[in-house]
Amino acid sequence: MNRKILIVDDNPENLYYLESLFKGHGFGVIVTANGREALDRARSDPPDAVVSDILMPVMDGYSLCWEWRGDERLKAIPFIFYTATYTEPKDEELALSLGADRFVLKPQEPDVLMGILEEVWRSPRPPSGGPPATRSSSGGTARSCRRSSRRRSGTSKPGPGISRSSRRASGWPSRT
Repeated sequence: MNRKILIVDDNPENLYYLESLFKGHGFGVIVTANGREALDRARSDPPDAVVSDILMPVMDGYSLCWEWRGDERLKAIPFIFYTATYTEPKDEELALSLGADRFVLKPQEPDVLMGILEEVWRSPRPPSGGPPATRSSSGGTARSCRRSSRRRSGTSKPGPGISRSSRRASGWPSRT
């Protein structure tokens, strides 16, 4: 069975890199430029995984992940954030709290990305469709791929979806 990956990014170079990588490994690829387009495409033709940027026009990655995990047909499909803009620990915490399976900083080596994809497919998913927790060697939960040499300081600009302050102030409501 040929697995299909949905790529969501508004940067043509990032789309080209990911599309080439995944097609080169034999995967089917769906390319979209924002969260709204990705959600529409996924609802009509669900992928086996999604790799999404965060900062995009129309609907940002955080809003996409929130909608993804609330959709009965999509919620069990692995969701991986791949970002260069939102790189702070609080950004990662928000991403994982929304249900992302992994939080990966750009750029990554091809073998690292492929390893992450294979890992999320191997990880058992809870019945709720939430992200599986994997254990790190220290016993804690590990769902991110960070590079300490790539950490950036300063604040990130909020995306066009739900504002950061709104997310924090509301505690990002849980679905019931």
